Amino acid sequence: MDCRHESLAAKEELAGTAVHAESIALLEYNGTWLPKPLECGLPESTKSLFTRHTSCRLQLLHRPRRKTSDITLFVWRAKQLYRFSLKAYSELTEHHILAPQSLTDAILWKEATFFVCTHGKRDMCCAKEGVALYKKLEAIAPGQAWETTHIGGHRFAPTLLALPSGNCFGRIEHQNLPQLVSSEKCGSLDDLTCFRGNASLEPSAQYAEYWFRKETATKNGEIVIRKISGIDNHFRFQISVGDIQWDVEVNSVPTDKEIRKSCGTQDLSQVHYFEAKRL
Repeated sequence: MDCRHESLAAKEELAGTAVHAESIALLEYNGTWLPKPLECGLPESTKSLFTRHTSCRLQLLHRPRRKTSDITLFVWRAKQLYRFSLKAYSELTEHHILAPQSLTDAILWKEATFFVCTHGKRDMCCAKEGVALYKKLEAIAPGQAWETTHIGGHRFAPTLLALPSGNCFGRIEHQNLPQLVSSEKCGSLDDLTCFRGNASLEPSAQYAEYWFRKETATKNGEIVIRKISGIDNHFRFQISVGDIQWDVEVNSVPTDKEIRKSCGTQDLSQVHYFEAKRL
């Protein structure tokens, strides 16, 4: 049984499992993808840049049959997405990842763009499920989809990162793609079925947002989440949108189930789930 089906059999929940990053750089690279981006054939200067600035997560990008000499770079920071067109990797500097808005060639990218993990060298589930999803997505939203490297959670394949919203999704059924794409274009979150969380938030806060949206049926509007406290596996948040403001407690609860988090390992990890309540 692969890791995806082990997760399903264990009834592992999706909410609160999204990748969490202060910023994300998504860099086009058409060479061979090895298990980790920094193991690939990027110039040493590029690797060094991301080794020094570990708060910025590096994702590699690829779009089949894209013919161009330019290198596309997206940088997501403070929930804003910037797009650059580089002539060479040597043009990439720390200003791109630390202060992209300060560069004159930065394009503030507001169009919903979708990044699907197809990273088979990292986990076979991502290749099997991700490639099929990418093809379907490209047919629905031509020019708005990219293949990308691991975005966390092989066992939730197919996984997808939508920017600039920062929303992460997993276990996506192909028939649900049109609604997902439409929602992202409208800036809403209409269906929580495959919602893993927002990349700007830590896992407990991701779950707090999911639970708040579910309880209040909130689809639109800017949700503000402020962490009040966090001790061990117990967290408190203040969540507000419009005139609604709730104090929410989130607890991480271990189970007696163990699964592999990846097909590439035999190590077992304990399955946890989150529970929440309004205070």
